[in-house]
Amino acid sequence: MIPNSPGMNVIPLHDPDSSTEEAIKERDFDRIVNESTHGINLILGTQLVKLLDQRAYALGMKGQFARAVQDANTIIKQASNEALGYLRLGGLYEAQGKQLMAIHTYDNGLGYVTPDTIEYAQILDAKKRAIGQHSTRVDFIKMLPAELIYLIFQLLSQDVRAICFDVSSLWRTKLLECPVAWRELSCNDSPTDYPITSVLSHIAKNVEVLLINTSNQLLCYRYLENMQNGHFSKLRSLRMTAFTMQQISFQSMSSIMSIAFFRIGTTTVTELDLDLLGLDSNSVPITTLADILSIFPNLTTLVFKANGSLQRISGNITMLQDKKHQSLIDLDLRLEIINRDGILPFLVHCPNIRRLILIGCLPCVLRPIRKHLLFLKNFSYNYQHTVSALEPRQERSSHPGMNKIYTNTSIPTPAIHVLPLVRKNMKTLETLYLHLDGTGDAATLNAAYAPLRLTKIRSLSLRESSGLQPIFLRSIQMSSTLTHLCMIDVMDYNTLVDTMIKLPVLVRFQLFARAPVDSNNLARLFEHYTSLCNTPNKVCSLQSLDLRICFNMPDALLNMIANITSLKSIVLDDLRGISTKGLENFFRLLRGKESSLTSIRLIRLGTVRDETVIALSKINSLTSIYLEQLLVLSDRGISGLVETANKREGRRPIESLTIKNCLHVHQQSANYASRKIKTVVYEPHQINYMTFL
Repeated sequence: MIPNSPGMNVIPLHDPDSSTEEAIKERDFDRIVNESTHGINLILGTQLVKLLDQRAYALGMKGQFARAVQDANTIIKQASNEALGYLRLGGLYEAQGKQLMAIHTYDNGLGYVTPDTIEYAQILDAKKRAIGQHSTRVDFIKMLPAELIYLIFQLLSQDVRAICFDVSSLWRTKLLECPVAWRELSCNDSPTDYPITSVLSHIAKNVEVLLINTSNQLLCYRYLENMQNGHFSKLRSLRMTAFTMQQISFQSMSSIMSIAFFRIGTTTVTELDLDLLGLDSNSVPITTLADILSIFPNLTTLVFKANGSLQRISGNITMLQDKKHQSLIDLDLRLEIINRDGILPFLVHCPNIRRLILIGCLPCVLRPIRKHLLFLKNFSYNYQHTVSALEPRQERSSHPGMNKIYTNTSIPTPAIHVLPLVRKNMKTLETLYLHLDGTGDAATLNAAYAPLRLTKIRSLSLRESSGLQPIFLRSIQMSSTLTHLCMIDVMDYNTLVDTMIKLPVLVRFQLFARAPVDSNNLARLFEHYTSLCNTPNKVCSLQSLDLRICFNMPDALLNMIANITSLKSIVLDDLRGISTKGLENFFRLLRGKESSLTSIRLIRLGTVRDETVIALSKINSLTSIYLEQLLVLSDRGISGLVETANKREGRRPIESLTIKNCLHVHQQSANYASRKIKTVVYEPHQINYMTFL
C-alpha cells in the first residue's frame, strides 16, 4: 500500500543521470533500497577501517601489540583487497622483531592487492625492508652479559616488562630468569596483568613486595593459588586493597585465602596491609585480627582496616593467651569503635609496639596504652593525617618514653585523658599535635600540670580554647630545641608573644587564629624578629611564617613582615582586613630588601588581583609561587606573572608555579606558563571545593 501523504511524494535528493534517478522514474523502490543500503555499508566500512587503523597505530606506539594486531586483522577482513591492513599488520610485526611474520603478511597482501598499483608497490617495498631487517637484525640481549640484562629489565616499568614477554622466546626466558625485575609486583587491573599472571608461578619466587588491587575474580584467584602452592617463598610485604577483599568475600574465596595466608605466614612476611572497609559490617569477617597475629609470627608491621567495632573483628582472642607476639612494632588499626576492653588483650599480646595508629578510638583506651606499651614511640589517636614512619633509632630503642603524640584533628580530645600521657613522656617527647578540650577542668588541670616541662620538644601544635594554653606555654619557656610552633585559637596573645620572644631557635611559626587577631602583640613579635635580622651577625632563626584565617588583619602588619629578611617561606591564607594596595605595597617592600624569600603561598584572598600577582613576580629571590582559591585572579594575571618573572633582575627563574581552584584561570594559561616555568601544577575550579583546617 502506497501512502497518500503528499509529503511522501517529494522526490529525494539524487545525482542526475544516475541509476537512482532511473529507479525513481520507474518507481522501482526495491532497487532504491538495495542500492542505498550498499552505499551506506561502503561509507560505514570506510570509516570503520580508518578508525581501526588509527587505534592500531596508537596501540602499537604504546607497545600494546596484541590489541593492535587484532585491529589490523579486522581491517584486513573489512578491506582484503586494500593495502592498508597488510601494511599496518606487517609494521606491527616488524616493531616486535617478528620479521618472518611480517614477510608472510606482506606476501598475503601481494596476493590480494591489484598489481601495478601504488598500493602494491608499497607492500613490495615493505616486504623488501622486512627481508633486509631479518638478514641483518641483531638482538642485543644475546650479546650482553646477564648482569647488564638484569639491570635493564629492572629499570623498565612493570607494564613494559610484560610487553617484553612477546618480543621473542629469548627475551621471555631471560626476563623470567631475572630476579631483580620481580622484587616488586602489583596487580592493578591493567591490560598487562594477564601476561604476568600467566607466568606467575615462575616469577613469584623472586617477589618480595606484592600489591593486589584487582576487582577481577580470576586474577585474584591466581594470586591466592600461587601463595597456597608456596611459590611466593620470599614474600616480605603484602598489601590487599578493598577491591580485592570484596572479590574474596563475594566469590567465596575466604577458605583459599586462609590457606594462602598459612602458607606465606610462616615464611618471610613482615609487612601486611589489609583493607576490609568495603565489606558488610553485619556479615562474618573473612579474617580477624587474632587470626592474623597467630598466622604471621614474624609480622613487624600491620595495617588493618574494617567496618564495625574491634569486638567484631578481634576474633578468637583466647588463642593469643599465654603467648607474646614479640615481632610486631608497628600497628595501624582503623575501625569504627575501639574501646578499652576490646584492645587490652592485643596490648598485652604485643608488648613491643613502637608505632601505634588508632582510628575510631575512645578516650578510655589511653590509660591502658600508657600502662602496657612501655616502648611506644609514635602514637596517633584518631589523627586524620599522615603519621611519619619509625626511624631506625626508634625501632631499635629499648628505652621507655614516647617521641611523638598526635590527637584528633577535628574533634577535641578530653584533656584529662591526654595530659597524663604527655606528663609521663615529657622528657622524651619531640613532636606534639594536641586538639584538647578542658571544659570544666581548666583550673584544676592548670594547677596540676604547672610543673610540665617539654625538655626535648621540637614541634608543638596546640589547638584548644578552654584555658589550657598556659600549661604548654610554660612547658616550652626558653626551649633550646623547639623549632616549630603552631598555635590554633589563641586566647592570650600577650603571653604567647612573651614566650616566643624567648625561644632562641624557632624556625617556623604557624598561626590559625579563626578570630580577630591581636595586632598590637603581633606587631611586637614582628618587630622583635626584625631587630634580630638587623643585628651585625643577623642571628634571627625564623625562616617560615604561616598565617591562616586571621580576621581584622591590618596592612601595617604586612609591612612589618617584609622587614623580617630571614624569612624563606610565607603563607597567607584567608586574611581579612588587608587590602589589594596593602598586598602590592608588601611585595614592593620585599623587592627592596635583601630578602631570603624563595616561596610564597596565597590562599583564599579576595584582594588578590591580576596586578597583585604581577607585582609578586617581581621579587627577585622567589622560586616557588602557590596560588589557590583566588576568585578574582584571571588568565591575564598569570600571563603577566610569567612575562614579568622573565624580566627580573639577575634572571633567577621561577621554578615552580601551582594554580588551584582559581575561578577565572584556565588550562590555556597553565599551558603557557609551562613553557617558561619548570614545574606547573594546575587544578581547575571546583564548585564544591572545601578547605579543611
